Amino acid sequence: MSTFRSFVLPVLLALSAAGGLARAQDSVTLVNGDRLSGKIASITAGGVVIDTPAAGTVTVKVDQLAGITTAGPLRFATASGDRFEATVTGVKDGQLTVSGASGSRTVTAADLVEWKPEESWTGSITAGLALTSGNTDRRNANAAAEVIRRTEDTRLTVRGTWDYGEDKATGAWVLTQRRVFGSGKYDWFFSKKTYLYGQVTGEYDKFADLDLRLTAGGGLGYQLYEDADFALQCEAGLTYFDENRITGVDDEYLAARAAYRARWTINDKVTLLQDGEFYPSVEDVADFYARVDTRVRASLTSAMFAQLQWILDYDNTPATGFDRQDHRILASVGWSF
Repeated sequence: MSTFRSFVLPVLLALSAAGGLARAQDSVTLVNGDRLSGKIASITAGGVVIDTPAAGTVTVKVDQLAGITTAGPLRFATASGDRFEATVTGVKDGQLTVSGASGSRTVTAADLVEWKPEESWTGSITAGLALTSGNTDRRNANAAAEVIRRTEDTRLTVRGTWDYGEDKATGAWVLTQRRVFGSGKYDWFFSKKTYLYGQVTGEYDKFADLDLRLTAGGGLGYQLYEDADFALQCEAGLTYFDENRITGVDDEYLAARAAYRARWTINDKVTLLQDGEFYPSVEDVADFYARVDTRVRASLTSAMFAQLQWILDYDNTPATGFDRQDHRILASVGWSF
C-alpha cells in the first residue's frame, strides 16, 4: 500500500490542478443572446477561438460579440510587437477591456495577432543549505538549475541537480549523501501541440550503489494545455536504460517511457510544478523505474522564490540490500530568469 500511495498521491496533485482549472470557465455572449462557455484559446483580429464542451472549437467574429469574460489571464500579441498577459472583462465596438499587471486598459481587437513563443532563454537556479551543531553535527547542501530555450518550433531543456550531506561521528565527518543528476531534452513541434522529442539523462548516487544510470531515447509528445495559469504535457516513447552499479550487478534493457509535466499557477504568489517519468522494461516486467518530482514555489520578489521539493525515486530491482524507494524533501531559495 505504501508503494501505491507513493505513486498515486503525486499524480493526484497534477490531476487536481487540472480539475481545478477546468471548473473555471471563460464565457462569450453573442449579439443574438447566445452564450458559449469553455476555454478561450486565442483572441485575434480574426475572432475569438473558444473550446466548448458541447460544440467543440468555435470561432466567433469580433463584431458578433456582445460580451466576453475570461476566468484567468490570456496571452496577447499586437501587430506592433507588444506582448502581454491579461484577463478580459468586456468588449464594446471592437474594443476589449483587459486587466493585467499594468492595470486596466482597452485594446483594439483588430490590432491583435496570434501569440507565438519568442526565441528566448528562461530558467531557474535553486540552492539550499542546512547546518546542525551540538548534540548532532550535520551539514547538508543541495543545488539545482534548469535552462529552457523556446522558439516557435523547438524547445531545448537542460536540467541538473546536486545533493550532498555529511554527519559527524566520533570526531570525523562521515559522508551520508552524494547524488548528481543531469538531463538534456530537445522537442521539435511539427504542429501547434504535437512534437517529437529526444532525451538523455545521467545519474550518480553513491548510497544507492549507482555509479551511472544512463537513459537515451525518444518519442512523441503532446502539449495538452498551455497558458499563463496552467500547462500540461504528456509523452510516450522508447528508451535505452543502462544501470552501472558500484559493487552490484549491472543492468541494461529497452524500456518504454511515459512522462508528464504539469505547472499550475495557483495565485500570483504560489506555483505548483510536477514532473513524472516511468520506465517499464519491455523485456522483463520486473524491471521498472520511476521518478516523480513535486515542487511548490512561493514568490518572494519578481525573480526570487522559496521552494519546497519532494523527489521520489523508485527502482523495482535495486542492488542487493538496498531499498526500492528513495524520498528526498528539500527546502531551498531560487532565482528565475
